[in-house]
Amino acid sequence: NSAVHLFGKLELPKIIIKAQCIWGENLYDQAMLGGVGVTAMDSLSQTQSYAPIAQASMWVNVATKFPKFNVSLFAGYVQNLGSQKAFVGSVYARGGDIAYIYRIAPQLSYKMGKVILFSETEYTASAYGIPDKYCKVSAAKAVGNLRQNLSVLFLF
Repeated sequence: NSAVHLFGKLELPKIIIKAQCIWGENLYDQAMLGGVGVTAMDSLSQTQSYAPIAQASMWVNVATKFPKFNVSLFAGYVQNLGSQKAFVGSVYARGGDIAYIYRIAPQLSYKMGKVILFSETEYTASAYGIPDKYCKVSAAKAVGNLRQNLSVLFLF
């Protein structure tokens, strides 16, 4: 199994931009999509061979940095890339029937002395479908969720 992780941050006087890209195989242990599947079975020795499921993800966050009022926009996307080998047995994966997931989340914040008010609206969509023998998903249909979060932070 392998993984490549790239992260970058650009801090300007009034804006901060952060971005991350990850490509990897079997990233299940990192709470991401992926896993493994059985690619061969030997009935005499009861041994099995496995292959990983790959995925790619990316996100970007752009935020202002002013003394009182700030806005931020987060956008992220993850894609199931499947396996290079066909599966002939069980598949052990998180999101094995998910083709892709995306999230868009704008945030507003307002600082009043030691109190910060936050408002975040988040839309997340996951496209579920039918995995083939390579765990590549077809006929995917997106299911979305809209969430509103209001928070108060007291600094002391």
